[in-house]
Amino acid sequence: MRKSLFGILLIISLLNSCLNEPEMTVGVANLKEEPTVASVSDNIPEDGRLVFYGNLKEEGKGGISMIGFCWSLSTTEPTFNDSVISVNPVQGLFTGGLTQALGDTVYYWRAFATNRYGISYGDVHALATPSIWQEKDEFRSYLRLRFASFAINNNFYIVCGDNYTTTFSDTWEYDISLNKWWGTAPNYPGEARRYPATFVIGDSAYVGTGQSSSATAYNDFYIFDGKIKIWNTSPITAPFDVRFQAMAFSLDNKGYVLGGQFLGRSMDDVWQYSYASGTGQWTQMNDFPVNIYGGICVSDGKRAFAGFGDNADARATLWEYNAASDAWTEFASLPEGMASKFFSAALLTRSYDQTEYLYAVDGDNMVWELDLQTRRWSEKRMLPEVFLFDDGTAGNQTMLVAPNGSAVYVGLGFKPYFYAYHPFWDN
Repeated sequence: MRKSLFGILLIISLLNSCLNEPEMTVGVANLKEEPTVASVSDNIPEDGRLVFYGNLKEEGKGGISMIGFCWSLSTTEPTFNDSVISVNPVQGLFTGGLTQALGDTVYYWRAFATNRYGISYGDVHALATPSIWQEKDEFRSYLRLRFASFAINNNFYIVCGDNYTTTFSDTWEYDISLNKWWGTAPNYPGEARRYPATFVIGDSAYVGTGQSSSATAYNDFYIFDGKIKIWNTSPITAPFDVRFQAMAFSLDNKGYVLGGQFLGRSMDDVWQYSYASGTGQWTQMNDFPVNIYGGICVSDGKRAFAGFGDNADARATLWEYNAASDAWTEFASLPEGMASKFFSAALLTRSYDQTEYLYAVDGDNMVWELDLQTRRWSEKRMLPEVFLFDDGTAGNQTMLVAPNGSAVYVGLGFKPYFYAYHPFWDN
């Protein structure tokens, strides 16, 4: 009897000793457990951000020490030894994510959880990110430069321009949703011209100024109705001198025209056009800080910038306009070491944190990014090689942005190619 009792006590003592060893495996003889976790889903990738979702189903024994996600670009079975996103331990659903993710890439990820007895993983998910460059429908008309371009609703338009020998007056429309160029809109009703300026108020585009093939300059504007896609054939004559290589932008539902040149004289005057109750009105504003022509001029309806002109006074500087005070403030200089000039630019706002950026393409087909908060330039990447000419030189490529868009559309400078560029994935 004593031997039997001693044997029972020995077994109990050994069992208690085993249960206190975390190295013991889970099983009937070992009641200590690792956690149970599941990889639930991932979101639709958004402007360089990835969001992952996991579910901590069981904590196991001993309490949770860490939960999160592990991910990799090189292995399809990411582990705790790869890249890790740690989040605050919670029971049930949890989330984590990445910013500055790479485009054209597959991210392999899964949820994990650890406690004092080990680590558990969920199933592996593969998340493909969007392309940085997407080839779009090719332009279907004569190749050209020095045209006007604008966006109304979900469409882009280009009008006029030249190819150094012929000056054009045709109007072309690109439907973003259909990825299609159309040449069905009526021709520009004024004289064919190069270097026209354009601004948009509501659903109407105002296209004017510019220069004919015989070097005649203009100060007239014609209105394109974006709803019915026709031109008003009655011109609006502006109260300022004729000019070409002027710049224009839209802000607070008003149009602005600034600078330009004619007969070797560069200009610095700024004019505002407003339209209300069926009546349009021109108002002269304070002058631009310097004479300027042929630069970049961009606005997203909230902020407006102009600068980097063809002339020496404006070549290296970008200014921001304050409509409330009618004043221009020096905002940024050209990136250090940049050898060429900017030919076009666009403004984009990152959706998930509302950070604002300016993107510009230079004469070497390099894309640059200007963070409007830090005012720091970053070199991104070259345009696709199709934009290079046979001798290796680059053309003057235009940048277009649809209202509330997250892509910059690039191309058309003496090339038929048209691409959507997603800069928030170009990391």
